[in-house]
Amino acid sequence: TFDAVGRMGLGDLEISPDCSTLYSVNMFTRSLVVIDVNDPTSQTSITIPVPAGCADPRPMGLGWHDGKLYVGGVCSESTTGAHIYVYVFDPA
Repeated sequence: TFDAVGRMGLGDLEISPDCSTLYSVNMFTRSLVVIDVNDPTSQTSITIPVPAGCADPRPMGLGWHDGKLYVGGVCSESTTGAHIYVYVFDPA
């Protein structure tokens, strides 16, 4: 099970500032899951891009700043060495 650490399950959970949408990172599918709080059966999955040269991307973190959601992760095995990456998701 050690190999599954950082690769399976949920990474982080964030609620939108207006509390209408729940966001989560699905580490297995490497996607951002968007759930409408008023209709939890309705969800959208957005693929998180893989950074160039990254052989083993592990997206996991979320955070809000100035109305935008930041999605962060770690590239544990890359051609350029281990590094972190952050993408900006604009919910508008």
